[in-house]
Amino acid sequence: MLRNCTRKPAKRLKVDTGRQKSVMSFSSHETEIYVRGENVPRNRSSVSAYLKAAAGVKNVIGPKKSQMREQSFFKELVKVEYQPVPSRTQFIENYVKEFHKKYQDQMALSHQQLESKLRLAKEQYQSLQQSLGAPPAEQAADGSDAKEDQKLIKLLRKIENEHSPKITDSPGSPNAKYVADSVRMLASQRTICFSVDVEAYERNTNVVTEIGISVFDPRESMYSTVGNFRTFHLIVGESLRLRNGRFVCDVKDCFLLGESYVMPLSSCVEFIQTLLNYYMVPHTPQERTWHRAFVGHNVKGDLKWLFSIGVNLPANIGHDTLSLDPKLERISILDTEKLYRVMYGSKGSSLGKILRLFKIPHAYLHNAGNDAYFTLKLLLHMCDVNYRRRLQMDDFYAVTATVEEWSRREKNKGSVNSHGKGNHEFTEYRSRRKQSLHTEFGGCRWFASASDALVGTPKPCEYE
Repeated sequence: MLRNCTRKPAKRLKVDTGRQKSVMSFSSHETEIYVRGENVPRNRSSVSAYLKAAAGVKNVIGPKKSQMREQSFFKELVKVEYQPVPSRTQFIENYVKEFHKKYQDQMALSHQQLESKLRLAKEQYQSLQQSLGAPPAEQAADGSDAKEDQKLIKLLRKIENEHSPKITDSPGSPNAKYVADSVRMLASQRTICFSVDVEAYERNTNVVTEIGISVFDPRESMYSTVGNFRTFHLIVGESLRLRNGRFVCDVKDCFLLGESYVMPLSSCVEFIQTLLNYYMVPHTPQERTWHRAFVGHNVKGDLKWLFSIGVNLPANIGHDTLSLDPKLERISILDTEKLYRVMYGSKGSSLGKILRLFKIPHAYLHNAGNDAYFTLKLLLHMCDVNYRRRLQMDDFYAVTATVEEWSRREKNKGSVNSHGKGNHEFTEYRSRRKQSLHTEFGGCRWFASASDALVGTPKPCEYE
């Protein structure tokens, strides 16, 4: 999705190598992306080329067909039926009760502390006014209580805004229920998660440049010690050479989980539709025993982007409530940003900050494929009961104190920056080179059609 880059706008720095002086901008992208494959089209990407392709997109697959059902592995996978585990269900419910108890106790304490702060501030303000000999506030014409002093109102509002943690919902509220139901859906290992992220061109946000898809299907991880993720990074061919970097970050060619697939926009739509129709549209009784959910960080915007390019989204998406009854065949929305805001407030709600808070290693955010994958991993960590207990994520006071400490550090010059931000502070080329990350990327490969991309994924030995 299109987000503001966390670092400051790029500066033009003077570089002195001892031989010559030159000027460099770190936000420029002069090198073209190299794309492997045969018959890679050499036509120049442009906004007009994209808009022309978007106007001509025809989704020939429809909302139900999927080429994946013709492959033997996926044909057998749909026969797997969910088997409930009573002990696990009881374990989850015990945690939900524990969560509600802690939530209620901390909410009551937070409200008590806020009222105490407001009362003390009001008393001190009135005492100061009396010591200065200020006249009492005017009485209203109808003889009611005096009108509140505007300065006092502003003071009390400031105290309310700065108070933390802000716990405003009761345990039985819709927001608290959203958190509890999210834990139930993920901890039960019953939910097929379809994570999506879309990046757009900063100079024309109607132009989609990248699409990231990451799928976690518990049917593939039933006997695995490590969760099995299927992650894809699609680069739209018509916008291949349209690069961001002036207003938002551009790491289009920094996908960490394999090769990026470069395809025409129409093929991207068919590729996504094929995945959607397989994972999110049940056909057999066994498939209907599983929950399904779209995942993202403010995911509603990404779903709107998919719809705008011609992807047929299922009509049974529950945008406001989570569905725990598979018989209803409702697709839920699991949003990591909403989960965070409900529990800890709006401060520090960026994807990178929350990944750091949950101690999840990550890199090269703002690449659509990376964002989709890390958002999905974050969701699984946020809803893992044992992981939440180990990191004490239900201690809202401790979590908000950590976030506020990070905010204070960022305002100081001596704060610890990310590697990317610290790397740009070197003005000498050789110093920057020594500090560069030793990360290898899978590169990009051209696919003329979605079918080729689905069945022709190259093996590691085929990489050039």
